[in-house]
Amino acid sequence: MIESAQRHIEEIKKAIEVAKAHRHRSKNNIKRTKYLKLFASLPLSLCTLILILLIFSFAFLKGEELSKEYTSKYLSAYKAKILQYNPNLSSKEADYIVHCIIFYCKEYKLYPPFAVAVIACESLFNPKATSSAGACGLGQLMPETAKSWGVHNCYDIRENIRATVSILRHYCDIFSGYSVETQIRLTLASYNAGFGAVQKYGGVPPYPETQYYVEKVLLEYKELCGVK
Repeated sequence: MIESAQRHIEEIKKAIEVAKAHRHRSKNNIKRTKYLKLFASLPLSLCTLILILLIFSFAFLKGEELSKEYTSKYLSAYKAKILQYNPNLSSKEADYIVHCIIFYCKEYKLYPPFAVAVIACESLFNPKATSSAGACGLGQLMPETAKSWGVHNCYDIRENIRATVSILRHYCDIFSGYSVETQIRLTLASYNAGFGAVQKYGGVPPYPETQYYVEKVLLEYKELCGVK
């Protein structure tokens, strides 16, 4: 009898717990419905603004997490190298450049020393560099190229690095079927002379400037990777 009564008590306790959990879920559902109705009642412009702010906050937090995870190994080494290329940069500017390179290389899955080598040969890490042909910024983007890659200000460090890394990744993907060194050479040739020229000649175009550029960046890249 006592054992039977205890079993009944235990069953009643379980039933009470289930009822409490169900009531808690119901309250949460009511709250969610209430908030959804409130959100739906807001003007469309305000709803859009709230969504944009939420997305921006998430992206910012995600970027901070990625940079903390990914910069520990490379930050000081790349900063020292960048300051060798351009001693006129402040420590803060060099830090910002390194963080942008590492973040976007992580984002677009590009090996950071490759981006460092390209920017070093393009502008010596001078964010205000402008060529006689009109190329500007760290990655020496031509105005039309910059525009097509969503850059509003070529001299903006973050925008320029994002586009530079994106373009390099794009060409690396196009030439992914080749050996690694050929892929790199064709990517660099496309970055310097344009993809059309590489298509036309079936490889690195016979332009002295482009051929010199490819060898120069490749040498810099190998040095950054510790390859002789």
